[in-house]
Amino acid sequence: MQVSPEIMFDPATYAKSRLPVTEAETLPAWCYTSEDYHRAEIKNLFMKVWNFFGRVDRIPEPGDFFTVTFVGVPIIIVRGKDGRVRALANTCRHRGAMVMSGEGNCRSFVCPYHGWSYDLDGRLKGAGGMDQTEDFRLEDNGLIELRLETWGGFIFVNFDHDAGPLLDYLGDFPETMASYGCENLVCTRRKIHEVDCNWKIHIENAMEDYHIPMVHKASISAKKIEHWNEPAKGNWFNMRERHDRTTRALLEEDRAHELPHIKSLEGHAAEGTNFVCLNPSTMLGMTLDLVFKNIERFVAGKPLLNRVDPKLEY
Repeated sequence: MQVSPEIMFDPATYAKSRLPVTEAETLPAWCYTSEDYHRAEIKNLFMKVWNFFGRVDRIPEPGDFFTVTFVGVPIIIVRGKDGRVRALANTCRHRGAMVMSGEGNCRSFVCPYHGWSYDLDGRLKGAGGMDQTEDFRLEDNGLIELRLETWGGFIFVNFDHDAGPLLDYLGDFPETMASYGCENLVCTRRKIHEVDCNWKIHIENAMEDYHIPMVHKASISAKKIEHWNEPAKGNWFNMRERHDRTTRALLEEDRAHELPHIKSLEGHAAEGTNFVCLNPSTMLGMTLDLVFKNIERFVAGKPLLNRVDPKLEY
């Protein structure tokens, strides 16, 4: 569906979605199906903000790496020989071939097309035959490095070199959730699901409790648990629950799988669960014994497709 820029960028188009919850309506249907709108989201949202990319403990050793394609951009997340975690554009500087795929450990990156080789920090080490090219310098042709910052052991990448720092973007989230000690948590399970929907539908479902009495009536039913929203400063918002057991152990048969509660928890964190949305597209479930997350991925140019990669538990 084609949508004119005049309609797409007119704040009045979305006025009803900003009303109080008892009066509000959802976004126009074309926000979930229009390729024009999808491209506008990529350009004006995902290319400008701090995007969530998982955990640093996924790549604990020098040379560990994983690859991902995000909003159509192939990326390598790698731990260098110096121990630093970097995000590099997964595109050879010669003909644009994808340099690496999958995940693993390596000493260098080698393009499968013409054999250009790159160090783990992205520097071009070898380019056979290019010594005969005038004014060609290895130091001018390394893999492009993207901005990467971390908080609490979580990786964030920003495509905009003029954007503010990650901590400014997160606002009071790090302070509010400090007692979870996220930097000390360890990944215990990773799952990948393919979800055939627009990314907004998935995050909207994750961050509303209207479906809970029906879908989760045997466990986290709204009849059993107190739910409320908490104001936040920064690019995140929060839905809270109060209960004395982890949300995974509300059924008797699940209690054998309950982990020891996180000893450092204070305040509300010690009283129940925080369901956090880190804008625009990441949901964290922060409960008494673990933190799990859903990372939203989607395919550029196909607004109805969404790759959810993955659900992680700590």
